[in-house]
Amino acid sequence: FNLFYIMKITKCTCCNSEELELILDLGNQPWCNNFLTKEEIGTEEYYPLQLMACKKCHFLQLSYFVPKEKMFSKHDYVSGTTKSLKNHFKEVAEHVSEMYKISKDAFIIDIGGNDGTCLECYREIGYYDLCNIEAATNIAKLSEAKSIFTINDFFNKQLVDDCYMELSNAKIINASGVFFHLEEIHSALEGINKILDDDGVFVVQFMYVLDMIKNKTFDMI
Repeated sequence: FNLFYIMKITKCTCCNSEELELILDLGNQPWCNNFLTKEEIGTEEYYPLQLMACKKCHFLQLSYFVPKEKMFSKHDYVSGTTKSLKNHFKEVAEHVSEMYKISKDAFIIDIGGNDGTCLECYREIGYYDLCNIEAATNIAKLSEAKSIFTINDFFNKQLVDDCYMELSNAKIINASGVFFHLEEIHSALEGINKILDDDGVFVVQFMYVLDMIKNKTFDMI
């Protein structure tokens, strides 16, 4: 098989410390969202799947990044095919709207919003100024087909600088299942900080390590 040692992490992606400790080594694995045709079987690229912990800030991270261009420029995962996920997004949208008294004319951004399912839930409760930032070209088209303003690109500080007029003064910025993939965590946070309104809300959702340990869901890594 092909083994690509690309983007090895030598410093903590959170605090920049070099004190990284190997916690779990699951060997060399193909990227899990890369669905193959029959002819492609056996040609898939493999990457080390190792979980590291920073001794300084305790941030958990992988030892290698599969390049974002490889994973997210084109893929086959579509949020809208999962009914329970859409129900969850609807509950989150209602909760955020009610808890923070968000006006219906608010501007809402979803980072890595896939086919726009999350933003559809906001639209269903009366929000219409919506923006999806989705890197996968094929998935972004699904979002656009739902009449959701969609930027087909990776989110980082550079994108914010380039598209500031379109992205500024967001009242809600959502990022579901995104942050554990980010190569550019600090750049993304700088971008969010620049465009989030002073009384805006940043909603970030990701897997909880304690639950992964309790439930032995190592397949989530």
